[in-house]
Amino acid sequence: MTLVGVPRWRGWQWSAAAVSFGLHALAVILAVWVVAPSLTPPASRPQVVTVALLQSRPAPPAEVVPPAPEPPPPRPVPRPTPQKVQAPPEPQPVIPPQPAAPPQPAAPMAEVAEVADEEVALVEPNYQADYLRNPAPAYPRISRRLGEQGEVSLRVLVDPHGKPRRVELSTSSGFERLDRAALDVVQRWSFVPARRGSRAVEAWVIVPIVFSLG
Repeated sequence: MTLVGVPRWRGWQWSAAAVSFGLHALAVILAVWVVAPSLTPPASRPQVVTVALLQSRPAPPAEVVPPAPEPPPPRPVPRPTPQKVQAPPEPQPVIPPQPAAPPQPAAPMAEVAEVADEEVALVEPNYQADYLRNPAPAYPRISRRLGEQGEVSLRVLVDPHGKPRRVELSTSSGFERLDRAALDVVQRWSFVPARRGSRAVEAWVIVPIVFSLG
């Protein structure tokens, strides 16, 4: 194609410039294409983390303690045979023995008739003859529970028939219950009456009674 009004050499100049520019552009493209892979940073390789499973050390086996041997069963203890125990008898007051009357010297036969009965020694009443069967006083239960004990002395007036006409407290035990028990029982006693010679007379006698718990 021929441009009208343009010199021929100028057409060639523009063609050469276009070819040169195209070559330069191609060279730049090739250079970028070649250099670009080297400029691209290599893709980072994923780091591989190795996880090792630590095996736990096995615990030492627990020491096995053998069970203690069972004690042998207790031997049956024979049950003792109960023994019958009799209750102790209730304490009884003690009546001391009556002192014996001193022996009297025998008077000569000639003088017996001359001596009056009043001059003959008095034999006191007797309260301990076996045939009298005088009961002992009862020990008051309250006194036993409270531990009361002691000795009572009674002064008794005995008539010629051997009956107590009067009973008086001579010495107290210190406990009214014991004194009363002694008085009550002696008032029912019988006595061997006092004697002066061959004759029974009225006379006083002391009766001691001991209350003891042991």
